[in-house]
Amino acid sequence: MLISGNDGISIKINNTEILCDSRKRVGDLNFISHAHSDHLIRKFKNTKILCSRETAGLIINKYYITPRLLKEGESSLNLKLINTGHILGSSALLIEDDEKILYTGDFCNNSRFFLNGFKPPKADVLIIESTYGNREFIFPKQNEVIGEARDWISSELRKNNSVILLGYTLGKAQILTKMVEELNWQVYVHESIARINEIYSFLGTKIKDFEIYGFKQISKPSIFIFPTYLHHSTTIKKIKERFDAKVVMFSGWVIGDGYKYMFNCDEAFPLSDHADFNGLVETVKMVNPKKIFTFHGFADEFANELRKLGYDAISLNNSQKKILDFIEKD
Repeated sequence: MLISGNDGISIKINNTEILCDSRKRVGDLNFISHAHSDHLIRKFKNTKILCSRETAGLIINKYYITPRLLKEGESSLNLKLINTGHILGSSALLIEDDEKILYTGDFCNNSRFFLNGFKPPKADVLIIESTYGNREFIFPKQNEVIGEARDWISSELRKNNSVILLGYTLGKAQILTKMVEELNWQVYVHESIARINEIYSFLGTKIKDFEIYGFKQISKPSIFIFPTYLHHSTTIKKIKERFDAKVVMFSGWVIGDGYKYMFNCDEAFPLSDHADFNGLVETVKMVNPKKIFTFHGFADEFANELRKLGYDAISLNNSQKKILDFIEKD
């Protein structure tokens, strides 16, 4: 067995190379943990792809790419997919050979609405994402964050202020949509979010069909759900001015004091689709591995923390630490 980190994670077993979340390289098999664009291989043609049904559906309907999915019995390895609670269809990969190897991909061990939190199996080798693998990233309970956010939104609307909710187009925006479904206020969504909501519903996870911003006369006050990457856009500025709107950011990265200036927002809530530091440690304890490889985010720091706890841990980090490195580009 050989494990390395360079454009995704490479796992070589019995002359078979499995590439996990590689963007450029093609292995004997390419595993895609979920449908965020920074985890997708660019060369789908003739590439054997292993992913969940929902991930395949999102790839087909969001990016208009049809992956060549691995057929049953096509691999000699015993491969299992395990829900990770990151976004719809997100999966970990368990390889059962002489040793059990678990590659987590991005995961969240907190259940939210239609997503069940990650319940990892035991494994001999753990390859774990460590986006928030720094002690400063310890979040409140997610159900409490959701409750506080709903209260804040309702309070602003009662003051006749509209609110703009910012979150990733794929994943966070669907959580935000579910969060405001029961609020008795008009909701408008960005067209890119409406499209993903429709795909979720098509794949069996019903998301309420709210109006797309810009197509009708807008009432005030209202709730607007927009992609994170538009936080400094002209559209957001116009909504703020026209509808006395407050901007609120939803991300684990809002721990700290600089988020209001960086994201041009009035309020923020640490609602994350990743495990926080404590969640990462808890996951390691549940897996109880002999060897750990950390990757993504604070991989060096998290490996060091695990060594202090007595684990055999090493980092496969590609030095991705800045907050803006994690803001979606599509």
